[in-house]
Amino acid sequence: MFYVSVHQAPIDRKNVTLRIRLKQRNVLLDEVSKEKRRQHIRQTSKIIMLFGDSLADFASPFKTKKTTEKQRELVKENKFHFGDDWIILPNASYGTWSKD
Repeated sequence: MFYVSVHQAPIDRKNVTLRIRLKQRNVLLDEVSKEKRRQHIRQTSKIIMLFGDSLADFASPFKTKKTTEKQRELVKENKFHFGDDWIILPNASYGTWSKD
């Protein structure tokens, strides 16, 4: 299992490894693209599932700011992923979730 996040603070490697029992080398924290880190993981492992609290956690087309309508279109195009290899866990306390 790998933990890939763009959040560096207040999360640190030690806290993450204690909470979900990961080896520190499998905790990949950085503020750059998650896709680069996923490519690194794919060199030695097969990614079978992604968890995230934002659509942008799953695929790069969701990253750019788009209208709600365009986001819905992208969700429809990728609907086969949801509940299969993409699991979304909304975090209502912060992030990109809106009242739309």
